[in-house]
Amino acid sequence: MIPLLQDLQGEDNEYGVSPEFVPRFVGVHLGPDPWHEAQDHWELIMKRVYRTDAVDQNAPMGEATRQAVLASVTLLMQPSWKDRCPICPGRGRLSGGGR
Repeated sequence: MIPLLQDLQGEDNEYGVSPEFVPRFVGVHLGPDPWHEAQDHWELIMKRVYRTDAVDQNAPMGEATRQAVLASVTLLMQPSWKDRCPICPGRGRLSGGGR
């Protein structure tokens, strides 16, 4: 199960995600409902990362989810991704596909 962005907030989230990640990721979404758009894009990113070698395909679901979350956040926190979403089309962001 893909965790909600709201569950990745705060210093003590169960995945160990940096508290700056969620506001930064949501902040690059400029639509009428940035949280909804960011959540949709987060889920698409996670689905893609689940299918990479960053996730042990033999791991139990909880561990696989933890690996996918950490790999996704690590990627999206890279300086080259600052103010970008790999899913958003245009608007100065790197486009990596759509819905």
